[in-house]
Amino acid sequence: MSSEFYQPVNLNEALNSLRDHEGSALLAGGTDLVVAIHKDKCPEILLIYLKLRS
Repeated sequence: MSSEFYQPVNLNEALNSLRDHEGSALLAGGTDLVVAIHKDKCPEILLIYLKLRS
């Protein structure tokens, strides 16, 4: 797996990253992601973590 991880500082940054990176995915929790990683079924994507930094 060769995914990237990005944590935006605001909603606008999150939406811009989603728009600008083909294959990006929003991540609000990690349960499904961890299961996919363990099954080696996680695609190469940009993960955009939705817990915004303050």
